[in-house]
Amino acid sequence: MDRAEDKRFVMPGDEIAYLEEYVPGEGAYEEDGILYSEYAGFLTLDPIEKVASVKPVKDSGLLRRGDIVYGIIQGIRPMMAIVDVVEVEGKARKIAGSTNGTLHISKMSSRYVSDVERVFRLGDTIRAKVISTSPSLQLSTARPDLGVVLALCPRCRKVMIKKGRGLYCEECELTENRQVSTRYGQYVPAGRENGGQNNG
Repeated sequence: MDRAEDKRFVMPGDEIAYLEEYVPGEGAYEEDGILYSEYAGFLTLDPIEKVASVKPVKDSGLLRRGDIVYGIIQGIRPMMAIVDVVEVEGKARKIAGSTNGTLHISKMSSRYVSDVERVFRLGDTIRAKVISTSPSLQLSTARPDLGVVLALCPRCRKVMIKKGRGLYCEECELTENRQVSTRYGQYVPAGRENGGQNNG
């Protein structure tokens, strides 16, 4: 006998069960006693283990919790940065769904951050981890390998270099604070790995 019940297709944010009946498994999360789907995929309700889980559709293009992504800082607010996600690391698939994410000040660094503009600036390219996709896309850079991977000097627009915990422009001799990734300078936008040419 198949222990699992209900194989219906669900989308991110769909209500799938109640906490009093099931606990969230893979691809599910709970808010105020209600379980929601985190992925686009097929719902499984296990009546024996009392677990609700969602198996994502392969290569759906939708962002998933745990994905490492690259994005550009599009807005700065007192308590957050607005990020346009442009690429998923290790995946050639085009991103489906919303690519507008938020990066809360508490998720920017493992150290205390008092001012968003001390760690990020408009136009910075960052490497981040997806920590939630529903009800909205939320990111974190609170890891040494996450943070700014590419930044341009606000004066001359030349690429800045990593210097200590910040960034330095050799042209303007300008130094700025940033949440700099240990992978700074290694990011190559998708499609430019070979200078945009296929060298066979």
